[in-house]
This record gives sequence, C-alpha cells and structure tokens, in this order.
Amino acid sequence: MSTVIRSPNWIGDGIMCLPAIRAHKELFPQERLSLAVKRYLADIFLNLPEIDEIIPIPDRWTAAAYLAGLKNFRARHFDRGILFTNSFSSALFFRLAGISSLSVKGEFLQHAIEEQAHADQLAERIVQLGGEPNLSPEGLLSRSHSEYVEGDSLVEMITEDLIAERIAIDSYREMLTYVGTDDPTTRKVLEGILAQEEEHAEDLASLLKELGPHAHEPVGSL
Repeated sequence: MSTVIRSPNWIGDGIMCLPAIRAHKELFPQERLSLAVKRYLADIFLNLPEIDEIIPIPDRWTAAAYLAGLKNFRARHFDRGILFTNSFSSALFFRLAGISSLSVKGEFLQHAIEEQAHADQLAERIVQLGGEPNLSPEGLLSRSHSEYVEGDSLVEMITEDLIAERIAIDSYREMLTYVGTDDPTTRKVLEGILAQEEEHAEDLASLLKELGPHAHEPVGSL
C-alpha cells in the first residue's frame, strides 16, 4: 500500500502538518509514504523518518512540466492521496493522476494537527500563569478524561473518536464555567478550543452518515 501526501505551500503550514504525518505513520506503519512538495519547502521534510520518498514539484507549473508530472505520478501507482493544500488545482492534479482517497483520512489528520495546537495553547497559557504543564507521556491515559479504544472498522473508529470529542466538549464547558469572567485571557483560549472541538464533532457525525458503504471496512482500508 502506498500513499502520497501533497504538502502545504507555506513554511508555517508545512511545519504544522508534521504531527499529522507522524500520526498517519503510526496508524499505518507498513504503508509506503511519499511526499509531493514544492522545491523551496523540501528541506523541512528531509530528515523526517516517516517519509519514505520526497517528490519535488515545480514552484510554478508550465504545461510541459504539468503533463510530465501527471505521467510521473501515474507511473508510481499510488493507492491514495492526502491533500494538505486548500486548493482545487491540487485536487484536480491528483484526480488526473488517478489518485483517490476517502475524506475520512483527511478529517482525522486535520483533527490531529488542531489537537496538537490545542495542547500547545493550553501549555503556553499554563506557563503564562506561572504553572508548569505536565507533558510527560507517563500516566497520560490515567489523566485523560476519555478512554482510548481502538476500532476494527471505519464506523467503530469514527464512533470512538466522536465519543472522545463529546467528552472533550463537556470538559471545556466545565472549565469555562469554572473560569467564569475572572480570567478573560484563559476564557478566550478555552472558547477558541471549544469551538474547534464542536466542529470536529460535527465533522465526525457527518462522516458516519456518509460512510454507509464503508461501514464494515477494516481500519487499514482508510
């Protein structure tokens, strides 16, 4: 099984997608992972062990380069692709190259990026308040508000994630109640995170409705 990722076009966005790439490799350790990236961003990913191959693409496409690129990607016979660009042109290129993917994968990876950002925001605020965030992985499961459960099918995996999101939503609402109006800065951070968690829950609920035909596929077929 082989997957190609189309990296973002900006340095900051490229750095932000690194946790998602690592999360993908953890989910699919046997999968060969290639990265299509603009030449000026390639250095960001050179020493990333999760990437098996870096495919440089032109900073600007000419007609000849575009056709050659399509031929190159078709010849590699990728099973699926992940787009970290928010552009129709990137999606069209993958489509013309015969690369397809389920939207659920993109949702999980995007959520992984945003959850990492949430952890960073909370840690930063704890430090600002004079505290010390506990970032040790030891005891992480016992400190978590939700239970980690692996799913054997797409629906099970999405359902467990949705349950975890709803637990997180309840937790952030409780924090907001506790903070009240005494700490406007912390309240703003929590409100921003809560809004994204609610979006995640809506995304996952929508996926459950869309994935009827894939309901009993194993996780490895994502």
